Amino acid sequence: NPSPSVDRFFKDYVVTVHNQEECADLMRRIAKDGLSKTDRDRTLAGAEHVLQHHTWQHRLQQIAEVACV
Repeated sequence: NPSPSVDRFFKDYVVTVHNQEECADLMRRIAKDGLSKTDRDRTLAGAEHVLQHHTWQHRLQQIAEVACV
């Protein structure tokens, strides 16, 4: 389901569905045809983005900065 956080941080890397019908259509497409090149590229880009910007190390650094440690 859509959310402000997903839209803000991950909209370029995920498929967002708005209802059960959209979800079912997406699952049928993937089951029938597999992931498209676009799907695979988006998945790889998303994984790279998370490793570069959203790890525990990043969160701990943010906490340390806020706590002035």
